[in-house]
Amino acid sequence: MRFSWKISTAALLLATAASAAGTDSDALIQDLVDWVLSKNGFVNPKLDITSDGFSANAAIEKNEVLLNIPPECIISVASINVLDKDEDEEDEDEGSTGLNCDVARFIIKEIKEEKESSDYAPYIKYIQSLPTGIIPSSWSEEGQDLIDQIVADRLPPVSVTGWSYESCRGGSDEDELGKSVAMKIVEHCYEDQMIPLYDMMDHSNGDDFNAEGRGKFYPGRNFKVVAKKAIEAGSPIKTSYNL
Repeated sequence: MRFSWKISTAALLLATAASAAGTDSDALIQDLVDWVLSKNGFVNPKLDITSDGFSANAAIEKNEVLLNIPPECIISVASINVLDKDEDEEDEDEGSTGLNCDVARFIIKEIKEEKESSDYAPYIKYIQSLPTGIIPSSWSEEGQDLIDQIVADRLPPVSVTGWSYESCRGGSDEDELGKSVAMKIVEHCYEDQMIPLYDMMDHSNGDDFNAEGRGKFYPGRNFKVVAKKAIEAGSPIKTSYNL
């Protein structure tokens, strides 16, 4: 579950990461686009997609489809073989936060096995390339203590350091890979779904909120992103994380 409160920090860190590895990031993004297309998905040719975000290279009409992501490309509990778990054994976070432990375990397993033949290989590589340290839960103990003092009960959200890989069965924050993947899921997951390309869109609730997802709570179905209004050529394309 992505949250708008992290935008300023995220933008700073993403900009730093992009300047250091922009070419590599753009190559991974192109691989991701090619993969979605190979699964009979759709990426509107009027879109320019780089590590800096989405923009329109031509005028886009209201309700025009921007992305159509097939379920074969979406990592969710409904689309993966969840690791064996007793019915009576639940993760602490079950149903309560943006950290879906089953999705985390699946991605960790894919990374460790390094399967080039994996159905999700291009997306797994992209997820691995994402910067860490964006949300406060991934900061040092000192950093988390400081932000908790600043936020306290005065600013929303009430808790900005509440996510931990330790809330997942068998997880430990001493496991750097597990912690990294868990935090990336909190940043990019929608309910129990990791949706490629859409999870790269920047956030806005202002006048430049011009793209919206449809179908994100329906596992097994295509996920469409459409233009919320007419978009001029050269305009950035942004969605809302909380509307």
